[in-house]
Amino acid sequence: MVQRLKQHSFTAGIAGALMLLSSLPYIVAAASTPNGHVYTWMLHNIDDSAVYLSWMKQVAQGQFFQENRFCIEPQKSVLFNIWFLILGVLSKVIGGPLAYHVGRLVGVGGLVFAIARLAQSIFKDTKHQRLALLFTCLASGFGYLFGGFSAARGFMGQPIDLFQPEISVFQVSVYSPLFAPALALIVVAVTSWINAESSLLTKDAIVAGGATALLGNIHSYDVLHVALTVICIRVTSDLTQKRFNVHAWLLAMGAGVLALPTTAWVFYATRVDPLFAARADTDTRTAAFHWVLIGFGIALPLAIVAVINAIKERDVPKLYLAAWFVGALLSSQLPFAFQRKMLMGSQIPLSVLAIAGLIQIAAKLKGDFPKILIGTAVLMALPTNVLWVQDAMSKLPANAGSTQMRPYLTVNEEDALQWLGSHGKATDAVLVGPDPTSHLRFPGVALMPHLSVYVPAIAGLTVFDGHWSETMNYGAKITSAVRFFDASTSDEVRREILTQNRIRFVLYPNKLADGPLADGTGSALLKSDGSPQYIPVRWSNGTLASQAASPAYQENPVGMKRVFSSRDVEIFEVVN
Repeated sequence: MVQRLKQHSFTAGIAGALMLLSSLPYIVAAASTPNGHVYTWMLHNIDDSAVYLSWMKQVAQGQFFQENRFCIEPQKSVLFNIWFLILGVLSKVIGGPLAYHVGRLVGVGGLVFAIARLAQSIFKDTKHQRLALLFTCLASGFGYLFGGFSAARGFMGQPIDLFQPEISVFQVSVYSPLFAPALALIVVAVTSWINAESSLLTKDAIVAGGATALLGNIHSYDVLHVALTVICIRVTSDLTQKRFNVHAWLLAMGAGVLALPTTAWVFYATRVDPLFAARADTDTRTAAFHWVLIGFGIALPLAIVAVINAIKERDVPKLYLAAWFVGALLSSQLPFAFQRKMLMGSQIPLSVLAIAGLIQIAAKLKGDFPKILIGTAVLMALPTNVLWVQDAMSKLPANAGSTQMRPYLTVNEEDALQWLGSHGKATDAVLVGPDPTSHLRFPGVALMPHLSVYVPAIAGLTVFDGHWSETMNYGAKITSAVRFFDASTSDEVRREILTQNRIRFVLYPNKLADGPLADGTGSALLKSDGSPQYIPVRWSNGTLASQAASPAYQENPVGMKRVFSSRDVEIFEVVN
């Protein structure tokens, strides 16, 4: 009992340390908020973080079924997310950003305890269990050897640990209130099945099936990861026992039946809601196999050592971890566009195996060499996670993130979004003007509407040109938005865009009035014929002092009425 309490205390300490460590970037970002700005409390991949805030906002507004507020098309909402229902109710009391981080931290705590339980199923020695927990929470791949993430190389041309936080416990802990609890459920499900393989008890299979069922509601595609993992473990077990274990297969099928309803409901949603079906078919394919393997870093060769030894010694639990990793790799190769996301958590079995490999190698060394070996391995596994956080923090002074969306909003922008939330309805469509400075924050991406994702997340309204994967026909809508705010576009075309898309509000960033697109030095970007690349309409006095003496702007352009005005943002309501 005393030993168990000590182990729980150690796990709780690691959980608390990871909670604090993963929160430090946000604390630093908040303390660094520029004058006249507010911090959104988002840091990495703000686009998707805003989706989670939108789900919570809907619950706070009294909605049960999730709607895609990043689409104006009709939709049939049949999905609900238990986890975000809880966080949404909480957000009514403490606000969306704080509820977001409460959800993230609760997920981190659950994930650490789930990994500790896994380590206890693999190692008998307490020190080995603790080492496995520590290494798994901190490990990353060899991405740092390639200089960090490069947008120019794209998602198919660099190690996955540079851009796919799902595979890293540390990056998941920093990033997402969705990934952390979902990953915890994956670990609980697989660990329970590993226990069921040795115990053949129905209760272990029930826990595995129940965790997978909850996973199917919260993060549905990971059910495929778990299903393939269980099958791989079952096959591994039969091969090591040299018999077809009917009872174990029946337990596996029973767990599958228990897990099936939530996944079946999500599949039903793809049949009845074309918007959700399109979103589920987002093209996020897995990178080339060598980039995947490099993304696992030092853990991979160490795990291979452990597997070779496990085969020699018939150490079945460690072979189950190898089967888990194989199942994860197989899930990422399934014939779906949504591939690479199913690698979520795949570094966990590899990291635990890596410790087994380290222990085996260290046992052959003398003196301080075992400690030096283990310390070196840990140091080799850390840098990409450090680089990942450093990259996000280095962008803050330029008010930039890992995408074109900004972590800081001006006070005026925040006020405009709050105005929309107070005066509009959830179904009101908002057309957001392009940001003429987006290419300076995210090279190669010009005229992206940086406020678009905040309309559903903060205001709770529907956005026309919202999100690269959530918005159906996003490219065409961005093109329409850019055209709408082009000075050469006729009012007749603008009216057509407003009417066809049932736009009620138009959000106009006043920087559009400052002139054509410019480079980092302020010089206008030009077309091949020497003309300005993009000249936007001028519906405000702009934000630059040089614009003070410019000709008067239109008060109510294109049948729109100005309903909100500030230094940074104007809001127009479509009146005819």
